[in-house]
Amino acid sequence: MKPTRVHAVVLLAAVLSGCGYVGAPLPPALYIPVPVSGFSATQRSGQIEIRFTPSLESTDGMVLERLSAIELRAGENPEGAGFQIDSWAAGARRIEVAGIKAEQIVVRVPVAGWEGKDVVIAVRPIGPRGRPGIWSPPQVLRVVAAPEAPAGLTAESAPGGVLVTWNPGAPGVVRIYRRAARDESESLAGESAESKFLDTAAVVGTEYVYRAQRVVASEGSAAESPYSAPAAITAQDTFPPAVPVNLVIQAGIGAVELAWDRNTEPDIAGYRVWRSLGDEALKPLGEQVATASFSDKTVKAGKRYRYAVSAIDMSGNESQPCEPAGVLYQ
Repeated sequence: MKPTRVHAVVLLAAVLSGCGYVGAPLPPALYIPVPVSGFSATQRSGQIEIRFTPSLESTDGMVLERLSAIELRAGENPEGAGFQIDSWAAGARRIEVAGIKAEQIVVRVPVAGWEGKDVVIAVRPIGPRGRPGIWSPPQVLRVVAAPEAPAGLTAESAPGGVLVTWNPGAPGVVRIYRRAARDESESLAGESAESKFLDTAAVVGTEYVYRAQRVVASEGSAAESPYSAPAAITAQDTFPPAVPVNLVIQAGIGAVELAWDRNTEPDIAGYRVWRSLGDEALKPLGEQVATASFSDKTVKAGKRYRYAVSAIDMSGNESQPCEPAGVLYQ
């Protein structure tokens, strides 16, 4: 029997159902990598430290087997106020990047020859077939003469914390980094434009190591010095609190009432009341009290008393007694 038109339609349907639908051909893969991430450039002493992280992802969603190169360039802006990245790249210096990998890369470049100039830095990945990705947003860095590390760093216990000092003279702000003996890494304790810094967060009895770094700002960017030599200390509190003030004494019914201003130190543990009969020497009266008031119920009528108050902190340091005040109890 000869095949009919119906047979031909059935045969075509069978072929399509067995092999699947054949659509329009896909465009060829371009193998262009996506831009790098985490791009930054910072001057650290006499070098520019450049950081970025390439990716093996392509712009069309594929995973690339590798990158053939990283194009990293640095140079002045030939256009002045305007900026055309292709014109800049044509004259910028190419910086070699070794060990291309899909993880953070750090490249250090000497600043020699660029002092006092605005340096533009940009980077782009090159795909496995030589096609470049998009340039990163350019970083503009004002290069300055290499800052000097703070010299003569010392750390000593002081009222309120640990006092860190260094030699004065060089310009810039100094950052203070602190690491406790129990910590794996250091953290920023603070910064100062002077030649000293009081670390009020230091905990008594804890061993610390301090380092300092000078930072010189210039037109929106900053240059960082090397770190200073470390200074180690175990924080101690051997400093008495302030002497209490504004002692007020009033003879009441069956007692002499005392009140004074509460000390403002955060580690105040309490107060000690001192008393004397007439002009005799002052002696402690009873136990330490926690509040800024006291009621002396051991007085006798017809006697003249003098009172004073001292403050005690949590480390057991005690201030001198305040100026005595007297009262005649009737």
